[in-house]
Amino acid sequence: MTVRVRAGRHGSCFKNSNHMSRLNTSTVEEEIVLLYTLYVCGRRPSKSRATEFILSNHFLQERDRDYGEVAGGESRIENRIAWTRENLRRKGYLGGQEHGIWDITPAGIERLRKTAIRSLTWDKEEFELLGIAWKRFTPAFLDRLKTLAEHFNKLERPTS
Repeated sequence: MTVRVRAGRHGSCFKNSNHMSRLNTSTVEEEIVLLYTLYVCGRRPSKSRATEFILSNHFLQERDRDYGEVAGGESRIENRIAWTRENLRRKGYLGGQEHGIWDITPAGIERLRKTAIRSLTWDKEEFELLGIAWKRFTPAFLDRLKTLAEHFNKLERPTS
């Protein structure tokens, strides 16, 4: 679908409206890593804190397309983290009321909980659970997800 938009004193131009509403691509695995990061970093870290935490902990297996810079001089991986945040916000998993603060919503926590619990048995299944390519995660991150699953399981158990 094409819509006409005003382009200032130089007349008008056309823009593809599908481009404006489409989510930039991020993988499910990148989304899970960002949700995990927000959860363990106090649920409301700054953009710089979340990005630094992800980069320093190497949660995903490296790929060639993770390297290089985008037009603004930002590293490609930092740019993908920022787009992943935007995609999660549009899906309702992150808030965004305060500029520069990335906060996880209850829906984001629930998605992370389901993923963490599935991480306990992912390697016993012959198909991708929850649409996740589990082998993209590093062994260290899978261990962290399993620990988080135990945390969520304890929260669900009634205390006596």
